Amino acid sequence: MNKKELTAKIDSLQNELKDLFSSHKDANGEFKMSADVLEEAEKRESELGDLNKKLFDINKVESMVKRNEDYQASNSKAANPLPFEAGGSQWSEVKTIGRQIVESGALKGLNSPTVSLGDIQIKTLMSTGAGWSPESIRSGIVALSPQRALTLLDYMPSIEVNQAAFKFMLESTFTNNAAEVAESVDGTLQTYGEGVLALTETTALIQKIGTFVPVSDEQLEDVPGITDYLNQRLSYMVKARFESQLLSGNGTAPNIKGITSTSGINTQAKSTDSVFDAIYKAITKVRVQGQTEPNLIIMHPTDWQNLRITQASTGQYIFESPALAGDRSIFGIPVILSTVATAGTAVLFDTFYTMALMRKGLEVQYSNSHSTYFVNGVQAVRADMRGGLAVLRPKAICTITGL
Repeated sequence: MNKKELTAKIDSLQNELKDLFSSHKDANGEFKMSADVLEEAEKRESELGDLNKKLFDINKVESMVKRNEDYQASNSKAANPLPFEAGGSQWSEVKTIGRQIVESGALKGLNSPTVSLGDIQIKTLMSTGAGWSPESIRSGIVALSPQRALTLLDYMPSIEVNQAAFKFMLESTFTNNAAEVAESVDGTLQTYGEGVLALTETTALIQKIGTFVPVSDEQLEDVPGITDYLNQRLSYMVKARFESQLLSGNGTAPNIKGITSTSGINTQAKSTDSVFDAIYKAITKVRVQGQTEPNLIIMHPTDWQNLRITQASTGQYIFESPALAGDRSIFGIPVILSTVATAGTAVLFDTFYTMALMRKGLEVQYSNSHSTYFVNGVQAVRADMRGGLAVLRPKAICTITGL
């Protein structure tokens, strides 16, 4: 098989592997491959490795041949006349410094640390320390520190508000006295049962979240990409704090009152139950007391780890085999993992009854008007937003503690 045929075969195998993997992705982008399909993929990977090795050997031979041809071509130039200089009555060949070094007796014999070439003496090895340091240009890559992914806002509905507070009426009392009523007749009048409804005005306050960093004018002017970097990192800081406040803000101004701090939510302690039993009891509380169907669980990664590796007395994993990716869900309810959740406490809720309130979206601004920054040649890079949380039905939420 020649080089062209090898290249075509490698491209074909790579496309086959790509199609094989793509056809075994689920809706969440996770791979689900049976043992037979995995074996087939490994077989093609092995064949691809062998072909790449053959192609590497061909390229290596071609490179050796090319170097040999170049060497022969350079030697053939020796037949051409070199520059000459006048030397008495004869013409003598002018030798380059490099050639003089090669032909020197000192170099051939290696008997002296000093090579004398007329007025030229080489006393020190030309190396990094005594020559040029290799030039290394920094790449534009910035390796970011590990920070948690922002996920909660992707699941919660959000609305824009145009005031400093969001007010809504919460139905605090609902008494259903509806009953069957007999027909009123002479002397006997029937009375309908009186229902009881009461509404309570509820206020969700809008709070500001922000941060800033000082940056010199020179950094902003001379460092390519620094503006994008600052915009991205400060934006992340504000979003991460907002997400944390949405889940567990304590409500003491200027904190947002988060989901877990809302009055009237359900709670379910694990106690002596298994984690699975505690979670299902929480689901039942939301169904019965919240009269809704929970659609999301937020859990700390270490709690999910302990749940995922739970084994039966036989040693078999309760969840699917570790060899399979598996769905990240419990009793059909999706689970999102985030360190914004407190380890040991999961939150189960119906996201329809929680709303992220957005008074002012995220904004990044640059200014030198802070303090003495103008005369210092420094600018403040500020990111901020204003938002809050409205919980429309507290009983649609249940915390699960003691995990």
